[in-house]
Amino acid sequence: MPTYVFKGKNRLNELVAGERDAASPVELRSLLRREQIVMTQATEKGRVVSIPKLGRRKKVGAKELAVFTRQFSVMIDAGLLLVQCLDRLADQQQNAFF
Repeated sequence: MPTYVFKGKNRLNELVAGERDAASPVELRSLLRREQIVMTQATEKGRVVSIPKLGRRKKVGAKELAVFTRQFSVMIDAGLLLVQCLDRLADQQQNAFF
């Protein structure tokens, strides 16, 4: 399992840096998300993983938002925990800004 060096921000908007073992950048992002850290940069020993910039003002389409809210509502009604719902919907989302 490769080791990634990452930089990010925690929920208090403080810069955080460290190392984590993860199978892929997607798994690293989900590990950090559980620790309430938004990853801004990650490097594997000798390689750079590109993370899309979120600073641009983009809009989320109405259809995309409607699908998200409907799926979220169904998952909550089914008895899933809030964090589980958001994690699963985030994994399905292809729009990085959303």
